[in-house]
Amino acid sequence: MTADLPPLLSVVTPVYGCRACLAELADRLFAVAERLDVRMEIVMVNDASPDAAWEKIRSLAAADERIVGVNLLRNYGQHFAITAGLEHAAGDWVAVMDCDLQDVPEELAVLFKKARDGGYDAVFGRRTARADSAGKKLSSQIFHRTMELLSGVKSDPAVANFSVISRRVVDAVLALGERHRSYGLLVHVVGPKTAYVDIAHGPRREGRSGYGLVKQVRLALDVIVSHTTRPLLFSAVLGFAMAGLSLVAIAWLVIRYFVFGFGVAGWASTMVSVWFVGGMILGTLGVIGLYLGKVFEEVKGRPLYVVAEVTPRAPTGRSDAAAEPALNPTNGMALMDNPQLR
Repeated sequence: MTADLPPLLSVVTPVYGCRACLAELADRLFAVAERLDVRMEIVMVNDASPDAAWEKIRSLAAADERIVGVNLLRNYGQHFAITAGLEHAAGDWVAVMDCDLQDVPEELAVLFKKARDGGYDAVFGRRTARADSAGKKLSSQIFHRTMELLSGVKSDPAVANFSVISRRVVDAVLALGERHRSYGLLVHVVGPKTAYVDIAHGPRREGRSGYGLVKQVRLALDVIVSHTTRPLLFSAVLGFAMAGLSLVAIAWLVIRYFVFGFGVAGWASTMVSVWFVGGMILGTLGVIGLYLGKVFEEVKGRPLYVVAEVTPRAPTGRSDAAAEPALNPTNGMALMDNPQLR
């Protein structure tokens, strides 16, 4: 940031299935920027949206150079799209939010003021009254409780991705090159001074949530296996516990036979025990296999995403490396860098 320019606030929003919301989102965000007296750019990352959202993004970017469009080659998922947006964001501060207007654009002012005036490197919004269905809330509760149990990281269902982070946090998050991404958890891993602010949560204006129960369970498994070894610890503890119970059972059978004269029970109990132990062994091997699979995916070193197209951007007014972030992505790859993907 130069001395004679106000700070640049980049807003990163992954786009999927919400084409009709984009123009209103941009108008409301630019109105917020005027009240905050900051410069703003909006980085809209099209994650292969099926509703021709890229054409809308290109139209908005052509009409206002403060809007930067990033078109991913295929659907990579929300957290990969957020990573792509962070790498293409030039701001001194970067906000991350959904594009469906459930993250209320006017609440961005609350988050930014808290970060700027309170000396925080990261400020997350806490949704006081979620405008979601009962099923969505229930699946979210299950997801976050499972995360807490198996990862050891406190997870609040009221806190999602809507946040403002400083440039140094952005750079630190991008330096974490692991393949399995979870934006909020990666910010937690970096460990900045963080605050949480109560904010309003709006109703969904278009489309439907892409995070059903099955997808949330899959995401939870990815996050847990990628960021903690606690499931392996649970497997080891369970194995030792079962071995201890087996020794107790053997001692009891010996005592029954020699002291009380009772014979050993028949095949039913034996087969049940074999099936149970066999199931636990297979389950433990499955947990180990998940970790080996993650290691295999990490060591391949493939890019997290491929960018098919980026719209021209306005001058950032910065002279450092982040001024032209799209030219040197850390985790992704531009389509023109790999002719085989064209």
